[in-house]
Amino acid sequence: MLTPEGYALLGGEAPVGAGVFIAAMDYAGVLETAESAVKKVIASGDISGLLIYPSLSRNLMLEANTDDEMEKIIETLGGNYPYQVCYSGGEICPVSTGDGKLLNRIHNFTLVICAF
Repeated sequence: MLTPEGYALLGGEAPVGAGVFIAAMDYAGVLETAESAVKKVIASGDISGLLIYPSLSRNLMLEANTDDEMEKIIETLGGNYPYQVCYSGGEICPVSTGDGKLLNRIHNFTLVICAF
């Protein structure tokens, strides 16, 4: 978050020299990224099925239209693939610390797709 003075308040360690990237997500962005990610995965090759896990944070951006992202994903799949879509409540993924080590961090607004 930002303080009233405009300073960034981070919820975790910020290593010296680290970059801070700020992005905004809204209703249209949720649907656009869901559609484009699914299309990219489909175009990548022969797919037998998909496991799709959007972040619960993305769902919160939909406000009262909580089914819209799932409906967009299902529409984009076009009935051509078996799939499972369910929301994840916190995505942990290792990131490089710059010295060759990995450190687990929690991420928000992610959309994870496993195609097999």
